[in-house]
Amino acid sequence: MFEISKMNPFLDSRGAFLKLMEDGTYPKNYKLKNQSFTPLQVFISATKQYSIRGMHFYKPVSDSNDLHSQLNRGATPSNIDEKFTKSFVVIFGEIFMAAIDLRDESKSKGKIETKYLEAYDQVCLPKMIASGFQVMSQEALILYFLDTAHIPQNDISINPLLCGIRWPLPVGEISLRDKTAISLEEYIRHGK
Repeated sequence: MFEISKMNPFLDSRGAFLKLMEDGTYPKNYKLKNQSFTPLQVFISATKQYSIRGMHFYKPVSDSNDLHSQLNRGATPSNIDEKFTKSFVVIFGEIFMAAIDLRDESKSKGKIETKYLEAYDQVCLPKMIASGFQVMSQEALILYFLDTAHIPQNDISINPLLCGIRWPLPVGEISLRDKTAISLEEYIRHGK
């Protein structure tokens, strides 16, 4: 479902320097079968130990009203619902990342995959993969890239405590949105 790519920063006595994008191609350091995407949104999260963020994903655009809304928010026809992708880069700290396959055509629909990530680890996820993480270190700084405009009704959350993930640490802070989200079972049953 997802692979970890170790990025290679330039290191010297001052610290680290890392190139993420070159000639408009992102991700520069990730081997994704020559695929790349153009980020339309970039986020940074600084998250404390034990806290959980996720499980979030974007549901593909399904009707002309959503399409019109997305175009009005800056998306272009070439990047709408073609190969929606998101990427995470751990800047510092350690996280336990989880992903759930929600792709209808996938043999692994509903399956969960987890991995530990540390500084300079990067993952790219295809569309319809819900993802989230728990912070293992005292704090972690994560850089997110999304290649679609934000459409609130297509931004879906599955309750990270009701999807079968065994979080390695006791659960700390979690957003109200995530705590009150539907379960994985309910999402799969109703396709919402």
